[in-house]
Amino acid sequence: MFLISTVGLVSCQTGYEKTAADKQMAKMLASLKMSEVGEVAPEFSAQSLGGKTVSFADYSKGKVVLIDFWASWCVYCREENPNLVKTYEKYKGKGFEVLGVSLDDSKAKWAGAVQADGLSWEQVSDQKGWNSDIAAMYGVQALPMNFLIGRDGKILAKDLRGEQLQKVLDEVLR
Repeated sequence: MFLISTVGLVSCQTGYEKTAADKQMAKMLASLKMSEVGEVAPEFSAQSLGGKTVSFADYSKGKVVLIDFWASWCVYCREENPNLVKTYEKYKGKGFEVLGVSLDDSKAKWAGAVQADGLSWEQVSDQKGWNSDIAAMYGVQALPMNFLIGRDGKILAKDLRGEQLQKVLDEVLR
């Protein structure tokens, strides 16, 4: 049995073994803690659409990076993509990058959506759908979801869209 508090996960000592659900809850809460604003962004590597291994640490050096979790089947993600394309075009020359992390399990559908939506930034995926190790690491429970990472590797903000993202970028990239 677990109690959830504002300081984290507290295990109650009741003399019985933790269940699989207890262990899963502890893992989820730990990933949520790791992906809070102010924390260092969790490191990961994954395959790009082109088949190369992309390391977040290498990709993000000296840049402000938006890690954008999305999927080809996510209507809200696809609706947000035109806004993200405009934002990327406006800020890419100022030290801003986007790294798309797809929760697709079909490379063909993923690639088709990238092309159809005009997503010109790097895209990666472990092609495990909702079982994505990267999504689990960041505590992603719904799509779309994103994390804005500063030049120092720390999470500056999360779940920014449209004008709100641009306002934060104006501040961060001055």
